[in-house]
Amino acid sequence: MLIFIGFFLFWPSLAGAGGTEGVPVSFVFFQVLNFTLFTWILVYLIRKKLSPFLQKKRQDFLEYQKKAREMEKQSRSLYLSLEKEWQALQAQEQSIDQEVEKALHNLGEELKKQEQQWQENLKTQSLQELKRQRLKELRNLKNRILEQIMSHTKEQLKEIKEPEQKKLDRLNEFQYTRSV
Repeated sequence: MLIFIGFFLFWPSLAGAGGTEGVPVSFVFFQVLNFTLFTWILVYLIRKKLSPFLQKKRQDFLEYQKKAREMEKQSRSLYLSLEKEWQALQAQEQSIDQEVEKALHNLGEELKKQEQQWQENLKTQSLQELKRQRLKELRNLKNRILEQIMSHTKEQLKEIKEPEQKKLDRLNEFQYTRSV
């Protein structure tokens, strides 16, 4: 793997060195081999000094992974509990909606009954008022008829009485003259 990395790192310098004639393969091979050996030696020498640092980093990484797993478990349990609470709240909301719908339906029915009762009361009141007005009109009509009958009767009586009165007057005169 280091050979390939080295090959790609030195490729631009090798291409520039070759010019137009091309780069000899042995030159490229020795460049890559030198880079690989240098890198291997460098890693071998630094490895002992880097080992505690890398082990610490590895332990930190493992602890981080462990904490991440614990947090994932906690988040899943929290998610499940929240989902249960959410479902309970949705069920409660549905029951409240049903109760509200039922209450609205009952209120609508009650309002319809009250409206019918009100209409019936209004109808009976209007009928009673109509009866009162008709009775009043009938009384007025009766009184007018009675007055007309009375006036007509008086007139008839007058007509009857006048000739009779004249007869009575004559008779009285006659009797008076006789007695005198």
